[in-house]
Amino acid sequence: YQTRYMLRLFSFLSLWLISLNAWAYVIQGRFINIDGNGIPGVTVSAGGYSVTTDASGNFKLDGLAESNYNVTTSHSSYKTKTVSNIYVGDNNPTSNLGTRYLVATSNGYRINVSVTSNGQTLSGATVTTGSTTGTLQSNNYYVLNVSETSGTVTVSKSGFNTISRGFGVNDDWPVTTVWVSLAEGGYKVKGTLVDINDKPVASVTV
Repeated sequence: YQTRYMLRLFSFLSLWLISLNAWAYVIQGRFINIDGNGIPGVTVSAGGYSVTTDASGNFKLDGLAESNYNVTTSHSSYKTKTVSNIYVGDNNPTSNLGTRYLVATSNGYRINVSVTSNGQTLSGATVTTGSTTGTLQSNNYYVLNVSETSGTVTVSKSGFNTISRGFGVNDDWPVTTVWVSLAEGGYKVKGTLVDINDKPVASVTV
């Protein structure tokens, strides 16, 4: 009798462990903004399960059954993002989505513009795209936060040629860098004013 009891107990425990293992898979990752900071309070859902990102933007969906999942985000200040066909199961018990951007609903894309002349950062330039004007930051980039995913950046400064460059961003890569090198523009006329005796004449306005 004791032997039969132990066999039944062993069978029950084996089935219980198998059942636990069937719901022991994990999807995890992190969501950040265009400043590279983690976004707290993002609801991350997959297959009827949901969690909220922590203060650093990290999330972990665990206790999942073997399946392919569509992972979807929700936050009042950011666009919804869906990462499709994420498989977890015996061959891949933990799927790490890594670090991914979420795009803010207002001016969620960033253009970093490097403006140089003769290899040196050029301050005082006017950097614009549409109605947005960039400001020079401590990292030596003129920064523009925009809502459009493509367009043209125009860089100008008095005494230098004006240059325009195209840009493109998207929800997966909302940050891009544009490199511009300005050269001193215009033409210069110089010479020496002389009289009829070929003597230099001073103090004449030309």
